[in-house]
Amino acid sequence: MKLELKHLAAYLPYEIQILSKIESQIEQLKFEKCRLKSVNMLSKCITVIHDVGINKNEKYITDKNLSDIKLILKPMSLLEKDIEILNILAKKLSEAKTSIFNFENSKMWILEVIKDENATALPFFLTKILLKNHFDVFELIDKELAVDINCL
Repeated sequence: MKLELKHLAAYLPYEIQILSKIESQIEQLKFEKCRLKSVNMLSKCITVIHDVGINKNEKYITDKNLSDIKLILKPMSLLEKDIEILNILAKKLSEAKTSIFNFENSKMWILEVIKDENATALPFFLTKILLKNHFDVFELIDKELAVDINCL
């Protein structure tokens, strides 16, 4: 499987960080951390912002191929430990007009759905919160198309 534009498009509004392949004189593959700026749907070219300088206050922009980047994401297994985000999700679900869950049941249901299926099985308004907080809703880390933020 390859990283596709549909994966990037979901994270684009949320200033996702990426690892970008850099040119190197040596054989070893090197990556640098930068931010995704935009995607050209026609050319499938990715524009990235590189923060450089002592205080990361200087920027330059480059274009990359889709095959030259990896998203930096939080694994879904972290959601159980991220109490703040889990509480936001549970509150949104329990407040939904069609919800049959109270706050505590909402938390258990969310974790169960993610464990048994995946995050894309959740209602879209919850999935958007996970995307905004850079969780791996498409299971890209397992497919080696993204990097676990804890491994950097």
